[in-house]
Amino acid sequence: MNSNDYPALHRDAEDASTDAQSKFFRALAASLICLLIAALLSLADNRTAEIAIIQALTIVASLSLTIYMAWVRPQRNWYGARALAESVKTVTWRYMVKAEPFNKPDQLALELFGNSLQNIFKDNTTSVHIIAKSEGSQITHFMNQVREKSLTERKDTYDKFRIKDQLTWYKNKAKFNKSRSNFWFSVSIIAHLLALSCAICKVAWPSWEFWPTDVFITAAGGAMAWLQTKRHQELSGSYSLAAHEISLVQSRLGNIKTEVDFSDFVGDAENAFSREHTQWRARLDIA
Repeated sequence: MNSNDYPALHRDAEDASTDAQSKFFRALAASLICLLIAALLSLADNRTAEIAIIQALTIVASLSLTIYMAWVRPQRNWYGARALAESVKTVTWRYMVKAEPFNKPDQLALELFGNSLQNIFKDNTTSVHIIAKSEGSQITHFMNQVREKSLTERKDTYDKFRIKDQLTWYKNKAKFNKSRSNFWFSVSIIAHLLALSCAICKVAWPSWEFWPTDVFITAAGGAMAWLQTKRHQELSGSYSLAAHEISLVQSRLGNIKTEVDFSDFVGDAENAFSREHTQWRARLDIA
């Protein structure tokens, strides 16, 4: 199953989220790099006007990027579009497998699904302005194909393309964020140790003027700022917990025998998947 099998609104929200995320982290990275360059320039001959001007420009650039992030707040667009995409994906799967509230005759379920998409779009007032409207269909051929299948086939489809897909995604994300957390934490520790070494050496050799203490302090602060913004440690724990919950939910699938039981099962599964959706909503409230 690929992105074209989902409603056009989901694809548009995914694209908008990816674009906003890219803008935010490019701006943050550029701001931190500008500060590091400004610190490096402090090692140069600060008696020359040229160096002072370049240093001032790098500080102005960092300040401008910081103001941009505070004023435009691209992270809110990122969080909002991501939350919208997850909401659309949830109702799409409920519709496809005939789970509550779409366990109704096809025409009624279709109307209800359309209303659900409209409500999701209207509720997300934060980022709808950045979502480009595509010409794709909100009801895809794949969605109708799945809905027409038998209970056993829908169970298999849901297990393969939804449960296993989410389980793999959460496990991989947990491992990735754990490794990134360790990496940036190590960078910060090393930078702190180098700054401390320079400070100690300056005590021993105070006549030497070019100790790069400020550079390493800036690097250490930048690494911690990047780590805190990315929330690698927090996400690793959250994704690991979500993967555990999904594994527990998946173990119940073999016992499902009726449409009612399957509808209840899908509801429980989607609630487990919504952990990420809830996180994006929470981020949106504090961004």
